[in-house]
Amino acid sequence: MTSSLRLALSAVFVAGAVAAGAAPAFAGAVYVPFAANSAINGLSANTTLTVSNPDAASGRYEPHFIPAGQDGTTRTATPASILVTAGKSVSQDSLVPAGGLGMLEVNLTATKLAADAVLEFGAGSLLKLPVISSSNLIAANQTLHLQGVERQNGESALRIVTSLGLANLDKTASSTCTVSAFASNGSALGTAQTISVPKLSFIQSADVAGAFGATDISSARLQVSCTKAFYAALLISNVDTQTFVLVGPAGSGKSTLGSTPPGDDDDDGDGFDPAFPTRVLYKPTAFHTPTTAKPSWTFHVTRVPSGTKLNQAVVEVGVHHAGYNTQKPDGLHGVFLLQRGPFDGKWGGNVVGYLNARGPSNSLVSSFTNLDLPGSDKVRKELPLVMKAGKLYEFRWSIDTPTHTSGLVVKENGAAIVRSFFDVPINSPFVANADGFNVQIGLADGGSAGPETVSSGWTYENLKIYLVPK
Repeated sequence: MTSSLRLALSAVFVAGAVAAGAAPAFAGAVYVPFAANSAINGLSANTTLTVSNPDAASGRYEPHFIPAGQDGTTRTATPASILVTAGKSVSQDSLVPAGGLGMLEVNLTATKLAADAVLEFGAGSLLKLPVISSSNLIAANQTLHLQGVERQNGESALRIVTSLGLANLDKTASSTCTVSAFASNGSALGTAQTISVPKLSFIQSADVAGAFGATDISSARLQVSCTKAFYAALLISNVDTQTFVLVGPAGSGKSTLGSTPPGDDDDDGDGFDPAFPTRVLYKPTAFHTPTTAKPSWTFHVTRVPSGTKLNQAVVEVGVHHAGYNTQKPDGLHGVFLLQRGPFDGKWGGNVVGYLNARGPSNSLVSSFTNLDLPGSDKVRKELPLVMKAGKLYEFRWSIDTPTHTSGLVVKENGAAIVRSFFDVPINSPFVANADGFNVQIGLADGGSAGPETVSSGWTYENLKIYLVPK
């Protein structure tokens, strides 16, 4: 961390005590930065976490406070497991120790639990805090912009001051963030500065405009990029009025809202939709119903140039279930296989993702990857899933290399019944080769020697595959 930004952990807040010990649970975790129980510019503030449960079944969550600037993967105790009964909400205002600043980890163990948090000030006002999840996490080496940086001097002290908060959500290594500042006329403020953020941690620069040499300024902008998956936001404090505003990342022109609506603008038959450049394959309607004569559907993705570094892969597909194969009901019923390179029977290190379902004796869905893993190493995750004839099942599988995480969400007739995220020791990023990627939907029967079977009568639809560059 540069000396001008090293004041981050002390000027506005007093950082909490250090925690060390066992590794946290990450399945379904969300994170709340700017969590505090201390004075902010002379006004006492404390964090209240609220978790609600709209489901008909009870659920639990596990909260844990990570002090600012500390390695969040080490801690002394197992987090408490808090019960949230059906239809109820639970609020806690004692999760951050006195004098503490940092980030709350909230491990939601039930799929429908919802978490939110506020800072409550002594004067009775509330400030909603960000909640970081996989949906708003910024990928490693991407750039975001934070607008509205302000700093005003008073007669004897700062009247308005802007703090920068940075969260590193990678649990394997620290992150180096590069921050540049610009006035509203586009001129640079000082020189770009670097900040080191420990793994799974949060830090705060208490006067970011001052760190760049600005005295009185308004409507300035920060440009932020980090080497690991991250989140950043501004906390703007008005000392005179004792009011506070949180500002998250600015919106981007990369948004596809209002542009060409989702659809297969496929003039050359390759399944590529130019309105979504990271979506390399899209089949919006029913495209395959397996039979013994044609058990599987395959496609060769050639849109990704050889040598392209990729951070993420996402596969979405809908399946109208027609019951399990009557000859081999407990066999492997293929959902999809996404492989780098050709289907040559040599899976070593090239299976991006493979998803299949078994039942009724097993009643499970199995996720498999060995992407860039040595030898016969692989990661397999089996989750309970009872598929019923006549139902529509929507699968969304993902692998995210910056966070070393794979995820699976399954919906039955629109309602989520499976939601799981788990660790995968994948290199970041993975690299496309000259053979591109191949997709297979459904499996051929493996005969007496193999567990594979034909998903007879199933109908596959709405296939989307995304390969997101670094």
